[in-house]
Amino acid sequence: MPRSENHQEGGGPPCVVMESGSGSIKIGWSGEPEPRGVLPCAGLEEAGDARPFRDGRVADWECLEAYWDHAFTNLLNIDTEKCHLLVSCALHETKDNRERMIQTLFETFAAPHVYIGSPPVFEMYAYGRENGVVLGSGAQCTYAVLVHEGLPDPRTLLRSSVAGETLTKWSAHVLQQAAGGGGAAVPDALACAVKERQGAASADAAPPPQKFSLPDGKSITLSREQQAQLAEPLFNPSLVGEASGGIANLVGDCLKARDRDGAIESDVFGVDGTAAWFDNIVLAGGSTMFAGLPERLEAELQLRTPGAKRPKIAARPERKHAAWVGASMLGSLSVMSQMWVSKEEYDETGPLIVNRKCF
Repeated sequence: MPRSENHQEGGGPPCVVMESGSGSIKIGWSGEPEPRGVLPCAGLEEAGDARPFRDGRVADWECLEAYWDHAFTNLLNIDTEKCHLLVSCALHETKDNRERMIQTLFETFAAPHVYIGSPPVFEMYAYGRENGVVLGSGAQCTYAVLVHEGLPDPRTLLRSSVAGETLTKWSAHVLQQAAGGGGAAVPDALACAVKERQGAASADAAPPPQKFSLPDGKSITLSREQQAQLAEPLFNPSLVGEASGGIANLVGDCLKARDRDGAIESDVFGVDGTAAWFDNIVLAGGSTMFAGLPERLEAELQLRTPGAKRPKIAARPERKHAAWVGASMLGSLSVMSQMWVSKEEYDETGPLIVNRKCF
């Protein structure tokens, strides 16, 4: 498939955008509205049984390089020596891993220019904002962080391991219980499909029930209350043995960290600080796609909002790929010419430059 010509203002080499999430790698050309390809981070023949990420961080570099090479070669069919590479890196990633990432992109893939950014910044770009709270939930990690003037404040970052993979296993449990218990184990693929098609954050928001066949041949149809159970660990992590608070707690405690540390001036929005941040909460990631989740989160946050003002949750329909979309927008702007790390800069400074120029 030919690439879009609207890849970067002012011309120059094309910009490839790669969002390396723990559940899948999204890749495409900057300036386009959606990625050209999505590669699940499991099952790649060249990587065997290995998976590149654990708890949202890079755990196997050889495996990650195999996934990147597959994405560049088979999903986009590009020569990385002739493209600028705009890549995501988890905000809670280690300093050493950030340096290894830029080293790999320059030395293994021979890119002429590289920029590495954090998903919350890109996710804010996807919503056309520079200030607010990002609540992101992907395959292995759910997080809340405050973004101020386009920069995330690491002091406000809070994480939970209750995310897509945990919810899939919980959904398998719900399905088995709905079938009366016992019987064959529900495979992850089926549990994930049911979670994505039938899950909801409340019974009122549940989609029309569908019939599913289990491995033992038994057919079941979930009630609306059971459909609402599929997303419940996001709000009540104790269901899956996690002691952390749910997503409403993450957002509220994120703002408490901001107030405690004095991270942001209270009048950044020109009004009372905390109330204004509650007015600017954005959702991102595939595990925020449950029907009724924005409404339920608003209701739970209402208890935490100063005064009587109702929280406002922004939830774009395409938020599953919000980090990629925001990076695509950024990569198409002329301002990127000032942000790239060039091969010459890398050769002069070494991998440490990623911490000076990108984070």
